[in-house]
Amino acid sequence: MRSHNSTGHKHDGTTAEGPVIALIGDAGEATPNNKVVIDTANNQIEFSIEVSNTSTEQLIIKDGVIEPTTDDDIDLGSSTKEFKDLYLDGTANIDSLVADTADINAGTIDNASVGASTPAAGAFTTLSSSSLATLSSVDINGGNIDGAVIGASTAAAGSFTTVSTTGQATLLQPTSTVVLLIMSSSATPHLLLSLALLLQPTLGLQELSLAT
Repeated sequence: MRSHNSTGHKHDGTTAEGPVIALIGDAGEATPNNKVVIDTANNQIEFSIEVSNTSTEQLIIKDGVIEPTTDDDIDLGSSTKEFKDLYLDGTANIDSLVADTADINAGTIDNASVGASTPAAGAFTTLSSSSLATLSSVDINGGNIDGAVIGASTAAAGSFTTVSTTGQATLLQPTSTVVLLIMSSSATPHLLLSLALLLQPTLGLQELSLAT
């Protein structure tokens, strides 16, 4: 059957032009396995191909939707023949994503490990953790460290301008002579010296002096 603009039928449903074609399939086959069917009852177009000698519907096109007939059955492209660009103006619902590169400019990343296989640099404005965060090296140039024990497992040297405590401060026994200097400008220097003498065993002081 031919369709030509001058010698064949138009198949537009008018008299002498033949009916509108509702099925396109294998040439010369009365019941084609590879076919495109216009499903008027459901207002959709159905695409089928032959699988194991059986016509198997693969996908349909209907109002606002291109969908596979069977869930989780159709691939879009292949490892050797890829589509070029994908443009979406909405939400991409993906069970698993493998990307050579990604530029994420908004949103959230939940329940995911970043850099689990091959760690790389990261830049953040705020970094928070609800559980243990292990850092091999850190350089903190500002801010606060609250509710944390520093050097709990492996103590190391520390340099401070001011050290204050609201509770007990435990000092290790010094290895050299320590001089406690009490300035004579104090209103009760002898009282302070007596207090120092009282604390001498606790502080491990080996020598005391009163400045005059």
